[in-house]
Amino acid sequence: MPETNPFRVGYALPARKIDDFMVEPFINHAKQQGIDFIPIDVSKPLTEQGPFDCIIHKLYGQEWDQNLETFITNNPNATVIDPPSAIQRLHDRICMLKPVTNLNIPKLNIPNQLGIQDSESLKSMQDINKLGFPMMVKPLLADGSANAHNMSLVFNYEGLTTKLELDPPMVLQQFVNHGGVVFKVLMRIY
Repeated sequence: MPETNPFRVGYALPARKIDDFMVEPFINHAKQQGIDFIPIDVSKPLTEQGPFDCIIHKLYGQEWDQNLETFITNNPNATVIDPPSAIQRLHDRICMLKPVTNLNIPKLNIPNQLGIQDSESLKSMQDINKLGFPMMVKPLLADGSANAHNMSLVFNYEGLTTKLELDPPMVLQQFVNHGGVVFKVLMRIY
């Protein structure tokens, strides 16, 4: 039986994700299926590593994005999950939720939201009153950084303007009591 080359998957993940996902039983099972997982050295250009048939990553930043884009240009047959161009729109919470609000799924309560670009925008009571209190306040960017998870529940206008620990840009979002159940909707946008 002729020997085939393994499918080579390079991975660049934060340490906590490597510890969670790149465990020996998984690596061994993949190897039995003809898949080799290869750690990527993020301090070196991707073009100096590999070859890779596929790259999976959960890293962000201009330097890393450029490294990926160069790899994609030089390796058009390789798959990158996910290319920087696809990720960019998901870092903006306003852009992220917009397609979901257009789905009109019965019994799926999508919270209304308002983007705040600067401190002056917080003074517009008319727009804020459309959401009502309580409301969630989240950073605009959902980029995997520690700040991306810095959220507040605000009960009144005073809490929004004086006691808030977040600075614009941010998203004000209608609070929806979800009873501990959160749906994540994944969709491909062309």
